[in-house]
Amino acid sequence: MTVHHFELRPFRAKGTHGWRGVLGEFGEVTVEVRRRQRSVKAGSRQSEVRVHGDGVPEILFLTVGPARPTLRNARLTVGGEAVPVAFDGRGLRNTARALRFTCRERAYTYVAESWDRGGTLSRSGVVVSVRRGKSPTGKGMSGLGTVEGVADATDLALAALFEAVDRQELTTSGAVASVLGRVLNPRSPEPVSLD
Repeated sequence: MTVHHFELRPFRAKGTHGWRGVLGEFGEVTVEVRRRQRSVKAGSRQSEVRVHGDGVPEILFLTVGPARPTLRNARLTVGGEAVPVAFDGRGLRNTARALRFTCRERAYTYVAESWDRGGTLSRSGVVVSVRRGKSPTGKGMSGLGTVEGVADATDLALAALFEAVDRQELTTSGAVASVLGRVLNPRSPEPVSLD
C-alpha cells in the first residue's frame, strides 16, 4: 500500500518541539528538535533533529548555530549511516540551489519553496511534496504531504525531516537575504563545523 496523503502537525513540549503525523502503513512518525549544550569542539550550541517511529528508520540531523537547524555545517545520518549533503550556494533558482544527497544507493534531490512554505523530495520514480497549509483536521498550520509513486519509509521520513530544518539557503530569496546579511554585518563569524 502506498501513502498518498499525510499530515504533520506541530507540537511543543518541555525542551523540545517538532512535528508528528501518521505515514500510512509506516505508522506514526515524530520529528523532534532539541537544543544541545555548547560543546568545546563546536564552540557553539547545537541543534539535534531526530526522526523516529516504529516503521521508519532512525534519522539524526545535527547542526551548529544559535537559531533553527540549518543546512550549513550539518551532519545527516540515516539508520546509523552517514549521508553527506550538498547544495549549490551560487545557484540563481531554487532548482539550481537544490539539496542533493545519496542515501541507501539512491540519489535524492530536495527543492525548497520560498520562505518556508515547504518543499519536494524526489528520487527516481518517487516524489514526496510537503506544503504548509491550514490543517484539514483542526486549527493551525500543518505540513500537508502528497506522495507520487511507490514511496518507502525512508522516503517519507526524509521528507518529514526537512519540515524541522531551515531551508532558506535553498531558495533564491534566502540567498539574497544571506548576501545582504553579510554586507550589513561583515564581521559575523561563520558557524563552526561539527567535525
